[in-house]
Amino acid sequence: MSRIVVVGGGRYGVALTHTLLEQNHKITLLEADPERAGELAAKFGRVVVAGNGLNRHTLNGVIHTGLLGRAADWVVPCTCDDLTNLTCALTARYVSSKVKICLRVEDTKRLAFLRSVDKVIPAPLYIPPETFASAAVLMLLSFESAAEKSRQGPEHWSPP
Repeated sequence: MSRIVVVGGGRYGVALTHTLLEQNHKITLLEADPERAGELAAKFGRVVVAGNGLNRHTLNGVIHTGLLGRAADWVVPCTCDDLTNLTCALTARYVSSKVKICLRVEDTKRLAFLRSVDKVIPAPLYIPPETFASAAVLMLLSFESAAEKSRQGPEHWSPP
């Protein structure tokens, strides 16, 4: 089970949050618009935090303490704006060198530029909008979970 901060309560963020909660991951959904955050809290409960994902103090709080019980494994900026997502990813990297980044990219023409920041955000996962599906992120998390179990040894493996 991964601890994930989803930034943005739009269509993608809501779909991702819903699917990840169904899979029993620990989620914090960060939404900048307080009114929208209230609407989402009515749907998702305590996992919703009203706050700006571009603010380092806000991100620091949700990444390191937040509602997840301990530090987040992943930050997934998935607003509808590439520059907002990139800024959020860079801010997340600033506050935590260990958190993994899954970056939603709306304009695939920007991928070359975004890949140029790999020195700052090592090996981020870029997901264009047509493939930004909860299934893609879940598959990634499944591989991570399987890799973690294999590192822990056979006593942690579960039967298929």
